[in-house]
Amino acid sequence: IHVTCHAQRIPTYFHWNGFFLIFIITIFCFPVWAIDPSLPQNRLGLMATILLTSISFRSTITSKLPLTSYLTLIDKYSITQIVFDLLCTLYHAIIGYWMNNDKLVDPKSRSRLPDYIMFFILLSLFILLNLTFFIWIIRVAYIPRRALEQQIPWIIMDKQYSSSSSSTTTTFETERI
Repeated sequence: IHVTCHAQRIPTYFHWNGFFLIFIITIFCFPVWAIDPSLPQNRLGLMATILLTSISFRSTITSKLPLTSYLTLIDKYSITQIVFDLLCTLYHAIIGYWMNNDKLVDPKSRSRLPDYIMFFILLSLFILLNLTFFIWIIRVAYIPRRALEQQIPWIIMDKQYSSSSSSTTTTFETERI
């Protein structure tokens, strides 16, 4: 007798409560450009808040996952977005320093053109990173999952959760097709 058991997580919870919320937190990097670049204290305060929110949210998500010796897809995505937040924060520090300490340029004639250019560069990078990651998730996670489901077509598992005040029970019903 040869018995094979395959178990896998249903990733829907982490799509909405992980990937999507990390995406939303990172999107808040872009409204910071509405603040004048000559006010780096305001820009950096907001970016520090976004960066710390991303880090604490990653910690929360990681605590809900089992401990593994490798990085999961959500780990890779959250680390990528934290690096992007850090890149935006460093840019705001540099542009703030340049706008306030460049003695060669008259403050009234300083243009926001470098700020606009960097905004569109970082926005393009953000879109490219997220599209690449989305395609990668489909190729790495969904296509193999669908292929595995086609190899095991005769079992349908229906999870029903019932919770009481102190515990959660899980029942599985299987039916033959």
